[in-house]
Amino acid sequence: MAPRNRKERRAAQASASSDDSFDPASIPLSRPPASSTSQRPKAKTLYELAAEREAELAGASLTKSTKTSSGTEFVTLSPSGELLRVGPSGSSTSSMGAEDNSTSSDGNTDEDATIPPLPDTILLSLPLSALHFTLSFLAAHQYAQEIPLRILIRESAFISFPALTILIYIAHGHIIPFGKFDFRSKEKRNGNPNTRIPTNKGNPLLDAINFFFPPSPKTVVFLPVAALLGARLIAMTNEASYYAVMKRAPAVGTLWVWSVLELSLVPALFGVLLPIGWAIMCKGYGIV
Repeated sequence: MAPRNRKERRAAQASASSDDSFDPASIPLSRPPASSTSQRPKAKTLYELAAEREAELAGASLTKSTKTSSGTEFVTLSPSGELLRVGPSGSSTSSMGAEDNSTSSDGNTDEDATIPPLPDTILLSLPLSALHFTLSFLAAHQYAQEIPLRILIRESAFISFPALTILIYIAHGHIIPFGKFDFRSKEKRNGNPNTRIPTNKGNPLLDAINFFFPPSPKTVVFLPVAALLGARLIAMTNEASYYAVMKRAPAVGTLWVWSVLELSLVPALFGVLLPIGWAIMCKGYGIV
């Protein structure tokens, strides 16, 4: 029977709440299911991506190098101190870094051929012409009361500069390939591992001479020229008349400096010290 008023409804609700026998222990206890976020695949960090990319690039470069080199690589050391690749049969060699040290068609190495012939000549003849003008000015200032500046400029610009340009152009092998007279260049060009420069292992003196004075056309030509020009300049400035010094000393001094510049370090030192030693020991000149 349904309750008819408010009082009966309250009484019915009270009786219903007293009859509720819900037991919380009846609910089974279990671990909650794993969250959906833990089941997601872990995203790679930027460091891991970079490491994978670096490994891929390293593998690609290794594969490329193995493809280019078909077999065992034989390496030998040349007498000039360069590493040479030798084929398995020993019939051909290629220099390590041949792009930088390969021999050009005119007999010079690519280190000299990186600069075109005309700039290579002008970059040396122009400073030497300026040196000729400086020496002419100093000689005229020492002996003359009035310095002929226009004459000095005209001689340096129209006489010394063209003459030096022609000499340097020829000496650097732009007209005559002097490199073919250097057997070390022939060894590089032919790539023959059996061709060797005598090392003279039993004679340390000859080994030292070959090390400090490598046999090359420049050393053979410019070292005697530097010694003779230096001795000539010293004797001229001490014994010749002032007019001869004014006319000849600038040209001889410029050629002496050019000869020294064309040499390597040790021969260049001898090109400077030999004339000075000859002047002191043989001629009795003083340094000061």
